Amino acid sequence: MKHPITKILLLCPVFLLYTFMLQAQSNLSADGYVHQIDPNGHFLFQGEKQDYIIPADATGLIEFVMEGGDGGYVHPSDVDDFREILSQGNTGNPKSGYVKYVFRGYGPTARCKDVTVTLENGSYTLTGSEVDNNSVVAPGEGKTTGFAVGFGPSQHFESSISFDCTNIGLYTPVFRVLSANGLYDDCNFAVTVLDDVAPVVACKTGPLEVSVGLNQPYALSVSELEQGWSDGCGIVVYKSLSPSEFTCEDVGANTVTLTVTDNNGNTSSCTASVTVEDNIPPVVNCQDITVQLNSEGIGSTNPAFNGALGSRSDNCGMDNSISYTGPIFYTCNEIGPAFPITVTLGDVNGNETPCTYMVTVEDNVAPTALCRDVTVELDENGTGSTTAAAVDNGSGDACGVQSAVLSGQSFSCGDLGVNTVTLTVTDVNNNTSTCPAIVTVEDNLDPEVDCSDITVTFNGEGSIRLDPEGMATGTDNCAVAGFEADPPSISCDALGEIVPVTVTVHNTASCTSNVTVEGLPCGWMSVPDGIGCTNGNEGDFDLGAGNFTLMAAGCYTPGASADESGYIKYQLCGLPMSKSILRPATWSVSI
Repeated sequence: MKHPITKILLLCPVFLLYTFMLQAQSNLSADGYVHQIDPNGHFLFQGEKQDYIIPADATGLIEFVMEGGDGGYVHPSDVDDFREILSQGNTGNPKSGYVKYVFRGYGPTARCKDVTVTLENGSYTLTGSEVDNNSVVAPGEGKTTGFAVGFGPSQHFESSISFDCTNIGLYTPVFRVLSANGLYDDCNFAVTVLDDVAPVVACKTGPLEVSVGLNQPYALSVSELEQGWSDGCGIVVYKSLSPSEFTCEDVGANTVTLTVTDNNGNTSSCTASVTVEDNIPPVVNCQDITVQLNSEGIGSTNPAFNGALGSRSDNCGMDNSISYTGPIFYTCNEIGPAFPITVTLGDVNGNETPCTYMVTVEDNVAPTALCRDVTVELDENGTGSTTAAAVDNGSGDACGVQSAVLSGQSFSCGDLGVNTVTLTVTDVNNNTSTCPAIVTVEDNLDPEVDCSDITVTFNGEGSIRLDPEGMATGTDNCAVAGFEADPPSISCDALGEIVPVTVTVHNTASCTSNVTVEGLPCGWMSVPDGIGCTNGNEGDFDLGAGNFTLMAAGCYTPGASADESGYIKYQLCGLPMSKSILRPATWSVSI
């Protein structure tokens, strides 16, 4: 708006308003250009382009050139009034004519524009040239731009005004333009004071090391990462870290961003390397174990499978790898006192914990007992024996056999035939196993036999069975038994003969016995005391002579016949007698 002083000055004759006339002229080189052609302020214009006549709401600048070539611009706001076209055509164009405009006098006209300023280092100095929006002064005069500062009598001109952090926001200062002749004009403008300069933040250099513990996560504080910060307005209201918490999953190098925000919402950030470490070794509990060897004498040492490892845990998790000292496999050589084994377990981050446990190796596998049947032959004393080694058919044990014991090793004549024995195999670790075997005891030594001659006497028998044991004597390592005679008996037909008889023992040894056959012929017999002879009787038969000789004494035979044949029949055949003979008598009987 115009300063009141301007109105006062306009009352002076020097600053009276001039009236300018715009007159059409067809020789303009471009539409819309006007020329001042006389001291009365007549301006030429191209009348047939009436849209270039300055309307009341026109914007922008219209160039004009004063007589003699000096140029300038007229702003539509400088036009106080405009007149209708006056009919005065001198160009032959019915649209040509005069347009009368009323322009202000030559006092300055302030034109200003709204501006936005950004505080640098917390302050900003605004000059009039930054606000000037083509303010005008009288032709040929210089102008000075600035600001009207203060109110009332204390108001004064300043070429610049300053803003700091306390002025952030929207303000409406007064812009002032001064002409060389001391006149001025003011206009209000809006200045927006911004603090949009980000603060400066610095992170610590060098890697920061933090450790995740049993109670993860680890909470990182700003003070651990921040080296320092600065802000133009000196106020940082918020600081944040991303990420700010670390767990086992973050072990290793991590990039952390520190972001600071000032009170006007400007942010800045820096980054730093944070190395997350897991320095806590795993917790491992071991327990003593007993390893059983298998049938091949081998036991596994893998602690993951034989129960040596008890509970184990880690804040970040266990690794699957296990390292330990000692043999890969246990053998029979390790049987005995318990010995230590150290196993080392690691977590996923390379921390290790050793754990020692005691290992006792045992062999509880029974040996393999294998038997075979054997035959034992008795010696001349009737005894025989075998050994466990003879019965053992390849018994064995992975750790070795300590002993093999046979339940029966000595045999005699009473054991002839099949005998069942047991072989007990004991390994070096006192495990036992058994198997049965058959021991066949044989007597393959022939007995010795010696025959003697005998006599057999017939007395009415048809045949007499021989007694071979009475015909021979024998000796043997075992009891002599099984005497057999061949022929086994003598017939009465052999009366008077000497019959050779073979006596055999066990079907293996034999001798010959001569048997003399005597007695009564077939069908004849002597009956002792058959006739009541008190002194006995006997009968004899002379085979060569064919005579019987009968002797009797003290016999009573009542009812004997005269020829005494009844007696003979009685004597020889045991038939009843009819006569008693009281005296000894001898009879010869022809057969």
